[in-house]
Parts: sequence; structure tokens; C-alpha cells
Amino acid sequence: MNNDYQLLQPIQPQLARFRFDATFQQCPIQWQAELITLQHYYDICVEEGIYTQAEKVELQQFIDIADTEIEPRPIRIALAIPQVNQASLLKTIIMLKNYKRLQTGHHAYGDYFSFGG
Repeated sequence: MNNDYQLLQPIQPQLARFRFDATFQQCPIQWQAELITLQHYYDICVEEGIYTQAEKVELQQFIDIADTEIEPRPIRIALAIPQVNQASLLKTIIMLKNYKRLQTGHHAYGDYFSFGG
């Protein structure tokens, strides 16, 4: 067990669910995080009927921060990585701890990646 985070379930190739402490808007906070691959996010969207496999979809990596005051505060991070592992989880925690201007909502960034079609 790493002192920087607590796994909520074993890491799977497509996702990890964990908690960690950080600062958000200059206040201490505990995040309840879900790190998923962008491919897994696309697969979830297909299962939920948001997209069909026949249509071509362009997606960006993103961070979704729940607009709530409850703690631990939910956050979802979708990255264009082949699989989730301990190294990607630790890099994500470092990224979030160093990102000083995080705000609630959906924040897409970087290149677009194609799925489906």
C-alpha cells in the first residue's frame, strides 16, 4: 500500500479507482478518483448508446470534476494510454497535485483520438 493513495479496488488494465489527498482551490481535499483509458471511456459511451460503433468519434483526454461539496470529491480522468497501471496512476496523482488552477466541470485537452467508424 502506497501512502500517497488508497486503492478502492485492484487496478485493472482499463481503469483504477482510488482516493488521495491534495489541494483544490487552495483548500485540502480528498479526491475519489477514477482513472480510465480513453478507449474504455469510448466503450462505455457505446454501451450507454451515446455513440454507435458505426460512427467515427473524435475524443480528447479529459478531467471531469464533480460540482459538489461532498468529500471525497469525485473526479474522473480519461487518458489516451494503452492501459492503466501503477505508473500511470502515480503520474496522474502528481499531475493533479501540481495543477494549480483546477475547477469543477469538464476539461478536455490535447490531441483528438479517433474511435469507431
